[in-house]
Amino acid sequence: DFGHAIARQTDGKIIVVGYSYEGSHKIALARYNPDGSLDDTFDGDGMVATEYAEGPAYGNAVALQADGKIVVAGSTAYGALDFVLMRYSSNGSLDGTFDTDGMLSTDFAGQFDECMAVLIQPDGKILAAGYNDNASNDDFALARYNPNGSLDTGFDDDGLLVTDLSGGNDRGYGLALQPNGKIVVVGYATGIVRDYAVVRYHPDGSLDSTFSGDGILLVDFLGFYDFGHAVVLQPDGKIILAGNISTGYSSDFGVVRLK
Repeated sequence: DFGHAIARQTDGKIIVVGYSYEGSHKIALARYNPDGSLDDTFDGDGMVATEYAEGPAYGNAVALQADGKIVVAGSTAYGALDFVLMRYSSNGSLDGTFDTDGMLSTDFAGQFDECMAVLIQPDGKILAAGYNDNASNDDFALARYNPNGSLDTGFDDDGLLVTDLSGGNDRGYGLALQPNGKIVVVGYATGIVRDYAVVRYHPDGSLDSTFSGDGILLVDFLGFYDFGHAVVLQPDGKIILAGNISTGYSSDFGVVRLK
C-alpha cells in the first residue's frame, strides 16, 4: 500500500490517497480523525479501495470540493497509461453523478498519459495535470473537466492540452491556480540537462506571455539535473517551487521562489 497525496477537510479530518494491491492495483483512500484514528464513518472502517474496470489504477493526487466530495486523480494501465479520475461522496461511496458511475479515464491521442496533480476551481471545474508520452518524448499534459466529469470544451477547444517545452522529455508534477484564474504547472524539462520547468496558462489554456516572455520558464541549478515536483502560491503572488537537485553523486532539496 502506497500513500501519495494528502488533504485536510475543514473539520480537521485527514484524507490520504494512493493505491493498494489486492489481486490488482486499486485506488485507495483512508480517512483519519484529527487524533490519527481511522474514521469509521468513512466506508464503515475508514478505508476504501476501488478497482477500475479497465485495468490497474494508481492514485497520485487528491482535491476536496466545497460540498465535501473527494476527487482522486491518477492513472490506469490497460495497454497504455491514461488519466483516471474518481469522485467519492463524503461517506466514501462513489459519486454516481460523476460520469454516471463515479469514475472516468482520459486518453490523449492513444499515447501513455499519467496524471500527477489535481485541483478544484472556484466554479467547480476540475483541472488535472501530468504528462503525455507521444512515442518520441514526454510533454506537459492538462485536462479540464466540468463538474459532471465531461471534458470542458472551453479549455483549448476540447478540454485537453499538451505543451512541448524542450523537444525532450518534459513532465508536469505540480499544479496551482492563481486568484485571477491563471494556471501554474511545475515539473521538469529535458534539454542538455534536466531543469525545473514552470508554465503559466490563461484560463482558456493559452500560454501567458506576461510570464517569462512566452509563458515558459526553465530554472537550472549550476548545470545539475533538476527535478521540480511541487508548487505553492504565497498570498503576495510569489511562486515557490520544490524538488530535488542531483549532482551525480548525491541529491539535495531544491527550492526556488519566483516573482
